[in-house]
This record gives sequence, C-alpha cells and structure tokens, in this order.
Amino acid sequence: MEANDIINLTNNNNILNDIINKLEDVIEAIDNTNISDKMKNILDLMNKVVYENKRILEQISNVNNNNEMIKKDSNEIKEIINKDNNHKKIEYLDGKYEGQIFNNKREGRGVFYFNDGDKYEGEWKNDFRHGKGIFYYNEGDRYEGDFKNNKRDGRGIYYYKKVIDMKENIRIIKKKVKV
Repeated sequence: MEANDIINLTNNNNILNDIINKLEDVIEAIDNTNISDKMKNILDLMNKVVYENKRILEQISNVNNNNEMIKKDSNEIKEIINKDNNHKKIEYLDGKYEGQIFNNKREGRGVFYFNDGDKYEGEWKNDFRHGKGIFYYNEGDRYEGDFKNNKRDGRGIYYYKKVIDMKENIRIIKKKVKV
C-alpha cells in the first residue's frame, strides 16, 4: 500500500467516522414509541451499519498501525544494511584490510593481514590501529591490548609462542660462568 493510499484511507476513515457519529445522534433523537415497525427496522439496520462501520474503521486503524510498525522496522533494517555497507575489503602495498570504512579511511572494527604473515584485528581510527586490538606476529607471538596511532600503547599483554625454560637457561649460564 502506497503512502498516498494510506492518506486517502485515513481521510475516508475520518469522513466515515463523522457520518457514523451523526447517524448515532439521529438514532438517539428519534423517539422509538412514536415510530412505525418499518421505521424501527430501518433504525435497527442503521445501528448495524454504524456498528459494522466502526468495526471496519478499527480494522483499518490496525492496518495503519501495522504499516507504521513495518515502515519503522524497514528503516531499522536499512540502517543495519547501510552500516554493513561500510564493511569493505581493500588491498594495500603491505597487505589487505577487511572491515569498516568511513570517509575512505579504516574506521571502526577491522582486520589487517600483512604480507609477511602478521595480522592485526581490532579497532581503527582515522586509518590507524587505535583502541583495543590483537596483533598476531607471524612467528606465533601476540599482543592483546591498547593501541594508539599504530603503536602498542597503554595496557596490554604480550604472549610468547615459545615458553623459555628458566631452569635450563640458568644451568647453561652457570656452566658458562664456570668455564
């Protein structure tokens, strides 16, 4: 149903509602004791028409409310799609980026795959690693924490792939000292 159709229905509903109200006033104004059986039948029919029109108006009102809800849901879906349209894949000289873009810059959440095997996954601001993120080094280490202007900054934890056996290193150092 188009917007103009809904407006026309609403205008027609308002006109119908006015007619129904006037008919009810006429029905109440007539003294039932002074009218013939035919007139009573006509009044009964008018009452039924008024009742049926009220029911139809209520249904149309429900349809209008549903249309408004659908329009609102549709707008919310469009917003989600537009946000998702900001998700892009871009090739750079040193790797490729998959994530959110704003004003042709990496902005929001994204992943950068470096040509050497390193990878950054996290927040971007103005084309820089900025905010919370994880940097995976190609040799297996990783850093999880804060970034600012493409550098580790603030709080974070550096994880090493290889755990160094401290006892073994101490023995090796002691042997070297003795010699």
